[in-house]
Amino acid sequence: MAFAHRWVSFRLFALAVATGGVFVSTVASCRFREGAALASPQSPAAPVNPVASAMPGKALVALDSPFLFAYGTWQDKARIDIEKGVVVLRGAGITPRGGAGCNAALNLSGAGADSPALSLRVGAANRAPGLRLLLRDASGQTATFNFTLPKPGGWQVVTPENGASFARPNSLDKADRALDLKQVMQWQLSGDWSGDNALDVEVNGLLRVAPNADLMALRAAQDRDDAAQKAKIHDEQEALR
Repeated sequence: MAFAHRWVSFRLFALAVATGGVFVSTVASCRFREGAALASPQSPAAPVNPVASAMPGKALVALDSPFLFAYGTWQDKARIDIEKGVVVLRGAGITPRGGAGCNAALNLSGAGADSPALSLRVGAANRAPGLRLLLRDASGQTATFNFTLPKPGGWQVVTPENGASFARPNSLDKADRALDLKQVMQWQLSGDWSGDNALDVEVNGLLRVAPNADLMALRAAQDRDDAAQKAKIHDEQEALR
């Protein structure tokens, strides 16, 4: 996975893509809109699809600028339709082995208990099982949130596996410290690197949602699993003494 988790600085992006040795450099940055409510369908800036006004939570970012960078099979294929406010992940050759993103300046320090969510629509050609959202702080720490894709159909809002919250993501690059939620400097959408299956997904919202009963139940189940795993490891270590 030569392309995974390569990050750009807040002011300068320089990414060398291993296949073909392509080098891209730019000082541009995607615009961001932390905490803003989603636009209503009557607003000129609103996404064309009417689900936008019904989505829960608040938008993390505004999908109104092109991706700053892309890599892997998403290079020159993944795009943001800025007129509709929709990320388009489909086309010949685009698979789960890639990603794309933008710089940002997000302060999520008061949102640790909330979860990220994706408003998306899965197309009939999709064979990919999931997507990932990656958030990087000013120090380089990276949090990953895993999303299972639903069956093809209409617009749906999906939350991370195990009800993951901003304070407790599905995984961290450096397990010994938390993501600095006050200084989130970059976001990425990524495939799950599961293979070369076709990807056919549109995303019209990267959201922040408050935990409901379903999310809390998922977190409680994860806590029980974690406790059971720790107890098993402890028992195994005791047995070796």
